[in-house]
Amino acid sequence: MARVSVKKPLAFEDEQRLLEKLFLALSSLGNWQEAEAFLVEFLTKEELAMLAKRLELYKRIQQKQRYREIMRALHVTAQTVSEARKKMKRAGVYFERILRKLQTLDRRLG
Repeated sequence: MARVSVKKPLAFEDEQRLLEKLFLALSSLGNWQEAEAFLVEFLTKEELAMLAKRLELYKRIQQKQRYREIMRALHVTAQTVSEARKKMKRAGVYFERILRKLQTLDRRLG
């Protein structure tokens, strides 16, 4: 997969326009199978694992798990848990919505 150069970053407006297109593309996917097919081809195995792990981190924080439990289960540092907690507080309703959906999925999948 091509790497993005940090030595030659895009102009802020260009980057924002590209992100908007990405978000529109993701939101247009009709179901989880389409999302899976797209993301598996679009991201590396490591990027997918990182996103899944990050989502699990947020879910565990919302469930009020202790730092040590999260750190042990996900192999992350206390700083990582702390930073994620701060992000959740700033993002508010958007995190709440997706995490509620995750909890529903967890119940269905067992």
